[in-house]
Formats: sequence, structure tokens, C-alpha cells
Amino acid sequence: MTNLKKITAETTFEVRNPVLRPQLPVESCHFDGDHLDSTIHFGFYLEEKIVGVVSVFEKSNAIWDFKNQYQIRGMAVLKDFQKKKIGEQLVNVVIELAHEKKNGHNLVQCTEKCGSVL
Repeated sequence: MTNLKKITAETTFEVRNPVLRPQLPVESCHFDGDHLDSTIHFGFYLEEKIVGVVSVFEKSNAIWDFKNQYQIRGMAVLKDFQKKKIGEQLVNVVIELAHEKKNGHNLVQCTEKCGSVL
């Protein structure tokens, strides 16, 4: 059984809020594009507890000449579970998703502090 599951945008708030926006209300964890059909959210579970999340948005940036571009947003791992390679597994599932798209070259962008949760 894999620890990675597709989840809803609202489920990501369980990790986004305490990690990314701890001083703000949970409503602040909603990102523009969370509910687009093209957006995919993944959760990493340990013993039925969600401990990490990543959201994948289709987002083009004109500086790169790639047909399919994806942006990692809202990636977070609960503090007690950081530095255990959970973030690395979340990034890898995004890369695998990009590889599955066979209709052109693909690019995955990570413009946030991805290294801080690996």
C-alpha cells in the first residue's frame, strides 16, 4: 500500500495551515486554482494520519519553451515529520505525473522553499 494518495484541496489545509500559515485562519490556506480540474493534490500518510501535502498546478511561464508546465505549490510536511524524505517523495510523485504526460516536453517548477521540507 502506498503512502501517497490523491486528496481534495480542503484536505491539504490540515498540513498547509500549521506549516505554511500557522498564525492565520485556515481559510487563508486556499490558493487560487485549488479547484481547477487541472489541479491535483497529493497527501502523504503515515498510519492513516496525513503528514505531508503537495499541490500541482498547470502554469505556464513564457521564459521556458515547454509545452506542459507544472508548478509545485503548497508543499508542506508537518514539523515532527520533516527531514525524513517525505518531501522528496512528494516531489517525486509530481515528476512522475509530468513524465506520464506524453504529448510534449514537460517542466516542473518549484518557486517556493522546496528544500526546507525534504
